[in-house]
Amino acid sequence: FDKEPLVEVTLYDLLGLKINTLQVGDVNSHLTRIDVTSLKPGIYLVEMLFGDRKIIRKVVIN
Repeated sequence: FDKEPLVEVTLYDLLGLKINTLQVGDVNSHLTRIDVTSLKPGIYLVEMLFGDRKIIRKVVIN
């Protein structure tokens, strides 16, 4: 049996400092919540790794 690939989500500040990394459900879930209540307002980068793919997106926290 093949396991569903996990998604690794890493949050960085704009200086490139890693804030948090977490493993989330399978790649087919398409929805993940990340607790950002302890973060200061600003722009952050979210890196998502699954299998051999990587997606990086900017997010704004108010």
